[in-house]
Amino acid sequence: MFKDSLGTFIADLVLQTLSWMAQEDRDCIQKRQRKGIDAVLKSGISFEQPKAQVNPEFIEVYDR
Repeated sequence: MFKDSLGTFIADLVLQTLSWMAQEDRDCIQKRQRKGIDAVLKSGISFEQPKAQVNPEFIEVYDR
């Protein structure tokens, strides 16, 4: 009985530690991404996709 409860305790402790480490890693990644995005926005670069250019040939083929 004691071995089972000790094993369960150790397993829970390990899982909690790994969960905490994963959350810390996600937080660090999120902070780095935010810094990068802020730097790009500050430099004036746009994240928008350029508008597609529709030429008369496309309209002709589309209408067919």
